[in-house]
Order: sequence, then structure tokens, then C-alpha cells
Amino acid sequence: MSGNLFARSIHDLSVAAWFGGSLMGAIGLNGATSQAKDATERTRLSSLGWKKWVPVQTGAFAAHLASLGPIL
Repeated sequence: MSGNLFARSIHDLSVAAWFGGSLMGAIGLNGATSQAKDATERTRLSSLGWKKWVPVQTGAFAAHLASLGPIL
């Protein structure tokens, strides 16, 4: 029973990180870069932020997939 609770918790947390982080990046990060002086700087800053997010998003995706086994 506790294994299933753990799997469901991982499932919920990974979905939150996966969706919430991507949504924040699309709205918050990309929106914040609109304050950059020019388009080149805006693109550079946005790319740096997304590059830092990729390992977290990949981990959330992997944890999400791993948590599906005990739930199903």
C-alpha cells in the first residue's frame, strides 16, 4: 500500500514539475526576456534559461514514466 502511495506521490510531483516548470518558462522566462535590449540578447537569455531547465524536465519525465508501473 505505501509503495502505491509513493508511486502516486512521485507521479503527481513529476507532473507538476513537468507541466508547471514548462508553463513558467513559456510565460515567465520568455516574458522576462522581453526586457532585454535587443532580439539577440532576448534569444540568448531565453536559451540559457531553457538549457538549465532541460535536466530537471528530463528527470521529471523519467520519474513520471517510472511511477506509472506501480500505479497501473
